[in-house]
Amino acid sequence: MMKPPTHFYEMLEGINPSLTDHLNVVWVKGRDIEEVAGALGADPGSSATVTLANPYEDVEQDPSWRETSNVVLIGEPEEGDWTICMQVQGFYLALPETLQALSNNQGTAFLLKLNSVDLPVFSLAENGAVSIRASVYEAPARLPRLAGDLALPHPRDEDWGVFDETPEMVSAGFIMAARLTGEEVTESWLQLHHERFVFSHEDSSDF
Repeated sequence: MMKPPTHFYEMLEGINPSLTDHLNVVWVKGRDIEEVAGALGADPGSSATVTLANPYEDVEQDPSWRETSNVVLIGEPEEGDWTICMQVQGFYLALPETLQALSNNQGTAFLLKLNSVDLPVFSLAENGAVSIRASVYEAPARLPRLAGDLALPHPRDEDWGVFDETPEMVSAGFIMAARLTGEEVTESWLQLHHERFVFSHEDSSDF
């Protein structure tokens, strides 16, 4: 059965409505959870196991916790060699230098950046360099091997706060990631417990 064009957006909203307001997701190839955490500057041994439905559970017990801290959940799908990072607070995952670090040494990192006040953005970094960064509606032209057949709406209004097509673009971003990684993110996987890391970075409070 074909999924509706807003499937992945609705999936996030069903788990936790705040995820569609602010979420940075990065798919990283060839690194496990501890390696990704270390590349982000987090202590690999400092994680807590939580869900996206309640990502701040007991977060005040983490000595790195501040209202300006980065809060990232990291998990590994059952198959493949990709690790998925999900940032619910902060913008560090969306910085070009972060994607460069995560893709060093022949690696790949794919970002989907969601923010309620702007269009969804995607980035692709390979071997330590960001090759593409654009709004998702530009994906068919900018990254045709992953999005060439996706019929995406064009922005109709400069006031992105009332932009009706954002759910379709969010879902398109997840489709692109699935095509790149060979594995689709499912609702059951998102509902699993993942490892939460809390850390600070001087350049990550805004982006």
